[in-house]
Amino acid sequence: MDEIYQAAQSRRRAKRAGLAQVGIVFVVENKPFIDGTPITEAEGYAHFKIHERGHYQYWGQLQQIKAVPADVEYDEVPRGRAVYDTTTRKYTLYLDPCILKNKKLVSRIMAEMNLPFENTETATDDHYRCPKC
Repeated sequence: MDEIYQAAQSRRRAKRAGLAQVGIVFVVENKPFIDGTPITEAEGYAHFKIHERGHYQYWGQLQQIKAVPADVEYDEVPRGRAVYDTTTRKYTLYLDPCILKNKKLVSRIMAEMNLPFENTETATDDHYRCPKC
């Protein structure tokens, strides 16, 4: 699971450097699992900066290291994604409604991704909706 370790190292370096990140997030038992890319290394997609890895791939890695339940599919838990719009110069943190209900958790995710509170919107998206929602 070198990839997870390297991603965590990259996130720590970005946080120390004060760099915001784009990426994906899962929340399991109120604990966020974040896979991010510093904005300076993010991929371009149209007029967005995005994290290249998808939820399915990251969930599989988390299952391999037994960080999340092996018998639960990735789309059965609350999740989300942070992107950066190069046109508006704003971040959007798309989150499952279950996550958005918990303001402390949203703040924690934003802090861990070093997202600027004054320049980040939160929103919902049908892609990030667990069965409970």
